[in-house]
Amino acid sequence: MKTTYFKDISGNWSEDHYTGLTKEQHKINNKWFQTMMETLYVHGFLYVPDISTTFVKKSEKCYYTITPDMTRKE
Repeated sequence: MKTTYFKDISGNWSEDHYTGLTKEQHKINNKWFQTMMETLYVHGFLYVPDISTTFVKKSEKCYYTITPDMTRKE
């Protein structure tokens, strides 16, 4: 397992995890992720199955990820 700590919730989440999308698709994905993370309590988690990654809310502004050794980018 790989853990990445303390990324900004309002960052470029989609660009970090997906390739081959348009700017508009990344914008929509980033807004979705930010909205989902904002609804979680601190230490709550969001699992995204198509990239096999769990995102854990560390604070109101930061999160970290837990992924298997292989990460899929399409």
